[in-house]
Amino acid sequence: MEFKLSGHSDMESEFTRFADALIDLEASVPGMLDSSVWMDAKQRKLGVTITVEDQDQARAESLAFSCIMTAVHVAGGRAVEIPSSEPEQIPWEEVAAARQSELVG
Repeated sequence: MEFKLSGHSDMESEFTRFADALIDLEASVPGMLDSSVWMDAKQRKLGVTITVEDQDQARAESLAFSCIMTAVHVAGGRAVEIPSSEPEQIPWEEVAAARQSELVG
């Protein structure tokens, strides 16, 4: 998943807050196994890959998305809304491909 930063925020600070939030979630959320974060300063993008574990695919996808959105909010950003809060109605293939959201610091 990728996030395009907008506004005049300090990209390195945004990256650090986002990565720290994910580390905290890894330690406290059952089923969240791992995450990795990267940034492209030239294009002002942050990206994240997250690994979760659940017997049910829909719950796993919902957990992953919830953890990412929680980290965005903990980092002080906000992301565009998803079309539905029901995991089975979210277009996960599109989200997984490279969801473009705005992370505003």
